[in-house]
Amino acid sequence: MGGESVMGFDPISLEESMRYTDKTTKVQVSNAITNGNFVNSEGWSTAAGSLDVINNTAISTGNGTGAQPNINQVTNLPIIAGQKVYVRARIRVTNPDCNFIQIRFTGSDSGTALNVASIEPLTDKWYDLSVILQVTNQVGALRLYFRHVYNDAESADQKSMEVQEVIAVNMGTRDAPNEFTDMTHAEMDDIFTDWFNNKNLNEELYLKRVKRAKKEIARPFRSHDYTYNPDYNSIITSLSETGCDIENLGVGADNETNLYGISYGDLEGKPVFFAVSNQHGSEWMTVPSCIEFMTRIANEDYYDDDVIAQLRNKLSFYLIVSANPWGYINNSFENFNGVNLNRNWDNNWSQGDVTGVAPFSEPETVIVRDKFLSLAPHFAVDVHTSSQPGIDIGGNNYTLYGAELSRVFDDVNLSFDDASFKTRTWNIGAGQNFTGWARNQMSKSGYPTISTLLEGTTSYDGDYILTMLFAMAKMAANKVTQ
Repeated sequence: MGGESVMGFDPISLEESMRYTDKTTKVQVSNAITNGNFVNSEGWSTAAGSLDVINNTAISTGNGTGAQPNINQVTNLPIIAGQKVYVRARIRVTNPDCNFIQIRFTGSDSGTALNVASIEPLTDKWYDLSVILQVTNQVGALRLYFRHVYNDAESADQKSMEVQEVIAVNMGTRDAPNEFTDMTHAEMDDIFTDWFNNKNLNEELYLKRVKRAKKEIARPFRSHDYTYNPDYNSIITSLSETGCDIENLGVGADNETNLYGISYGDLEGKPVFFAVSNQHGSEWMTVPSCIEFMTRIANEDYYDDDVIAQLRNKLSFYLIVSANPWGYINNSFENFNGVNLNRNWDNNWSQGDVTGVAPFSEPETVIVRDKFLSLAPHFAVDVHTSSQPGIDIGGNNYTLYGAELSRVFDDVNLSFDDASFKTRTWNIGAGQNFTGWARNQMSKSGYPTISTLLEGTTSYDGDYILTMLFAMAKMAANKVTQ
């Protein structure tokens, strides 16, 4: 398949002891899509538009009756709760007015309709859009929609989307696994990139290189036992053991406690991966998790030698150890002045009870801002803890990166057996917070900084934060430096 791969990076594996082996395997594979190569329009329906098929390409054209024209199909795949399905299609729009192209699914009988992949397309640019969806409450057979979304029905009228090479592959469930159940999104992409060009048209796909993980998947970095250490000075003293460079950035609002930064790598010559920890002082777990991340980077302490070598070769790293050290010491969400530091940023700022008297009224946000601007990082992550995990990618400007990070979530979520751990992408790019402000800044390369929020969880904080920092750095190394 041609086109740009929207899911174009190889996520790190999930378990410290996990190793892959190469096998040559012959596997019976069935495409749940009828007529996925569009010999004609058989098996396909349309809504809010017309469907034409020319040269193995489906053309969906809006007719002015809805803002989301689509082609759709009830597949031949019965679905049950917990089932995973790999879906892939080659898609483009031929107009500049389309807001999104999306893959959506539901059950033929009932269930919630969910958007599982979405990008903001450029005109006439082909995208290889893929996703691993997971069935929740959908009942019946899998029904897939491929949509182009506009502001309103009038905008959608006579606007076209083209679709090619659609496949849907059953990946089974944990209780009823198949050959693909344990595979990552990256591995499925590798296997099915060339499906329609494969000579085995009887749907027997010869997998020359199948990377299979152990069936028993453990949580990454599961063995950690972080405890709250209120002695901030001892934490700062211990930074000398990280192998990182240490920088005193200045004093906070209490006029006693200093903020510190630690760094590794060539900050001038390499793209900077910038992390802010502990804007909310009571979210103490962010401090040891982020320090451990930096320590592992500096000491090449990671189970995958290739990954750690890539991160160190391609990126430099800077961490604000605690953006709210007074809050950390006093277990306070706000700083010494009672200000929520993550509402003190100059991005659609408005005054409230805990926002400060003006943007950057607090010395802590000024320190973080000035360091950020001096480094002009390519990637920035604001690390928090919460009862609900997730990431924000700084608003709709970064839907493409949001899709890629959702892929990381697909893989990481395989390591959590708690059903509540689902992908959560929060669009808070308009907020008066670090994430919203940072996405409007320019990196050294002249492109906007990729800005994201990482919310750890109160149950698995250390594991989740540490794992996701490595996953985000891996994405940054692959994507930003291409």
